[in-house]
Amino acid sequence: MYQTPLPPWPDAESVLSEDGFTVSAEHLRRLGRGDIKAGVRQLRLILAAEIERKPIRGPAEKPATVRLATETDETAILDLLLLDVVENAAHIAPASPEQILAQIQIGTRQKGGFVGVIDGEDGAPIAVCILHPCQWWWSDQIYLGDVVNYIHPDHRHSRHVDDLLEFEMWAADAMTAQYGHRVYLQCGVLGTKRLHAKLMLFWRRFTEVGRAYLYPAPEDA
Repeated sequence: MYQTPLPPWPDAESVLSEDGFTVSAEHLRRLGRGDIKAGVRQLRLILAAEIERKPIRGPAEKPATVRLATETDETAILDLLLLDVVENAAHIAPASPEQILAQIQIGTRQKGGFVGVIDGEDGAPIAVCILHPCQWWWSDQIYLGDVVNYIHPDHRHSRHVDDLLEFEMWAADAMTAQYGHRVYLQCGVLGTKRLHAKLMLFWRRFTEVGRAYLYPAPEDA
C-alpha cells in the first residue's frame, strides 16, 4: 500500500503489542489513512494473508448463480460497468462507452471471451465479470485474462464475488478441455480504492506470481 516502509514513532501511543512487537497508533493511523480502526482492519487483512494455505488446482464447478451473458444483456452490462468506472476508474482515465461495449462483446458475441453475470430479483445483472483470451509473450499458448469483476454496491454483502471468481476458474478449466493445454486464469487489481482488501481477496483464492494471480497453481508453486 505504501512505497516505503513505515518508520517507528517512539512517542506514539502503542495500541497493539505482541511478544515485543509493537504497532503504534500512528502506524495504524497511516495504514488506515487517518482512521485507526480502519488501520486495524487493514492490519488484520495483512496478517490473515500470511496464513499458510494449499495451492488451488481445481477442477472448479460452474456456480449455479452465474450465467453466461448474451447479446440481449449488453445494454444492462454496459450500464453496470459505467457505475464501476465512476466508482473505481474515472480518476485514472475517462470512460468510453464504445470501448466498454467492445470489451463486453468479446464474450457476448462468441469472440473467444466469457462474460458471466449474476441476476438480481428483477432479472437485471447486478454482478459481472469479463474474461478475454490472451497470449503469453513467450509462447503460442493462451491464458484467460480477468478484465473486470464488479458487483453493484447494493449487493456486496453476499457470496457474489466468490461465485464470480469460481466462474472464472470454471471458464479456465473449460478452455483447457477445449484447447488441449493448460489454460491459466490470470487476475490482478488495477485501481487505488480499497486496494489492499481487493489484493487480499485474490491472494486468498489464487497463487500470487508477482502482483498478479494465477489459477490453477503452477506445479512448482
